[in-house]
Amino acid sequence: MRFERDKKTVKMFSYSTMAMSYGIMINFLNVNIFNFYTDEVLLNINYIPIIMTIYAIWNALNDPLFGIISDKIKTPWGRRFPFILFGFIPFTLSFLAIWFLPPSLIISKTNIKSVIGFTNFLFPSFISAKSQLLQNTVNILFHPYVRGVNQNYIFIYMVSFLLIFDTLFTMVVMSWQTLFPEKFKEDKERSYVAAITQTIRLLGIVFALVFPPLLIEYGDIDSYRLPILILVIVVFLGFLFSLYGSRDEAKEVDKEIEVREEKEDEKKGRTNLQAINDVLKNKNLMAFTVAIGMSNIAFLILMAMVRYMNKWVLVQEARFETYINAVAFAVGLLTFIVWAKISIKRGPKLVYIASGAMFFLSLLPLAFAGEGWGWVVLILMVFVGFSISGLLLIPDILLAEIIDEDVKKSGEKREGLIYGVYGFAIRIAIVFESYLITFVLNRTKFDPLASEQAPLAKTGIKMLMVGVPAVCFIIGIVLMIFYYDLSRKKIEKKYNRNFSIFH
Repeated sequence: MRFERDKKTVKMFSYSTMAMSYGIMINFLNVNIFNFYTDEVLLNINYIPIIMTIYAIWNALNDPLFGIISDKIKTPWGRRFPFILFGFIPFTLSFLAIWFLPPSLIISKTNIKSVIGFTNFLFPSFISAKSQLLQNTVNILFHPYVRGVNQNYIFIYMVSFLLIFDTLFTMVVMSWQTLFPEKFKEDKERSYVAAITQTIRLLGIVFALVFPPLLIEYGDIDSYRLPILILVIVVFLGFLFSLYGSRDEAKEVDKEIEVREEKEDEKKGRTNLQAINDVLKNKNLMAFTVAIGMSNIAFLILMAMVRYMNKWVLVQEARFETYINAVAFAVGLLTFIVWAKISIKRGPKLVYIASGAMFFLSLLPLAFAGEGWGWVVLILMVFVGFSISGLLLIPDILLAEIIDEDVKKSGEKREGLIYGVYGFAIRIAIVFESYLITFVLNRTKFDPLASEQAPLAKTGIKMLMVGVPAVCFIIGIVLMIFYYDLSRKKIEKKYNRNFSIFH
């Protein structure tokens, strides 16, 4: 008995380590991708809305389509595990390709500095008096190349590998996520595994956000290479350990095949479009999807705007940004167990409402922030970190409830499609985040080259940091209160069936 219990615990931890691997990659990408391409590779910022539009259209097709395909796959290893096993290495390589551009595409600040440095070495007396003239001359010389046809090649390269990365992300991560409701059946078990998973994921996020800046030098594109390679090594180790716990259960595979064969005649004639239509009519799924999408917009904007707030509003040195992130994520790591216990006793819906309210209320004082507010911000980050752990904990638990209801109602297993809709909401949040930041900063006349921002620009930064999360969470909380009405007990009572038939 003890051996079986220990074996199950090892499987739980093994399953959870995948969260660290994908958490490192996706969060490093979310925080650094646009700054890297616009500031280091020197892609014109006007390309970014075009890239995000293409990305959004692809996501609208990619996630649900793969969900349908994976739901119909039958192999001796299950429906999900083959995608994880054979997709992870290409997934990791596509992540590397985003950052390791061909040298022929790169005309960065590093190159410009090299030209200035070499000229300074040859003509020191001239340069000391004419440094600004030289800078302008070098920029003019590089301008046709940087702003010309090479921009199109960089644009094509970035779009291509972002879409490849996103496709493989869907293949690997969604396959892994859809194992959750199949492998873990009870509410207590789900809350426990979700707490382990999100704790490990948060460790990955902290590593992805705190470690690379220690080695990266802004303006030196080569300085990105070593930290990214170290990230990939950690990612790969997490993947290897996750294989043991990420297999489809053998009993579940046999049960699925048996149930499918029994229902083959009943499901004949049903099309994929009908399945999508059924899922999109699911009131609880739609409420959950929009609410989680709102929380992700708020979270992504917070992560992106910390640097702006620190530099332009608090007027702190760069290392203070690390303190802000460290406090928030350290508190998050320590408080997962608190939210897990609340989820077990009161349900995951309450966790979303409480942690969402705490998140945006904790940020409200930043509307009045200014120089000298450093310690106040660190105190506020304690409450933000506490709320983040709750928001990271509950998506898988809520999705498991939604999938339970869908199985009870339809008699079909459509985890892949449901997770596809969820995955689309998660990544479409990146699109909204980029548009909101671009729109607000442009409208408030933010100038990245200024030594100090105008009051209107500082107001724009505060609006993004405070106002947007408040609106997002008010929408999300209203949806969860008035439109999401599931619990495991309610599903059992409503459909009066034994879960073991399907799970």
